[in-house]
Amino acid sequence: MDKARLVSLPTRAFSLMIATMALTISSTAKAGGDAMDKDARLTALPTEMQGDWIGVEDDSYTASIHGARIEVMGKTVIYDSWRLIQQDGATTVDLRVDDPAEEYDFQRRDITGLVISPEGDFLVYNVRYSMALRRRD
Repeated sequence: MDKARLVSLPTRAFSLMIATMALTISSTAKAGGDAMDKDARLTALPTEMQGDWIGVEDDSYTASIHGARIEVMGKTVIYDSWRLIQQDGATTVDLRVDDPAEEYDFQRRDITGLVISPEGDFLVYNVRYSMALRRRD
């Protein structure tokens, strides 16, 4: 079995787990889950997510998190609030925009979630894709 296939199988399994978590988070939010912190975009994201990252399978994919600022592929992610969710050893950040008219585009244009698994794997995602990342050397 080639090396690319060995890397992609765990990544796909992790992506499936994250997609399931995202659906659960979305359902919780609609059902009146934890309120979003409107000042959170001024607050630094979790320490373990800070730094410069590149794609595990595609090292041309870049992400950078410094404080509350998130850049993906050199473009700043514009969001209004975020919520920290810690469940089953995973740390998840759920990003949101306030304007319902902007939500559809945001969900497809930008990343909407970041996850650190209990094993330390890092993943960013939106409704169209997910990307496993590793720290840039």
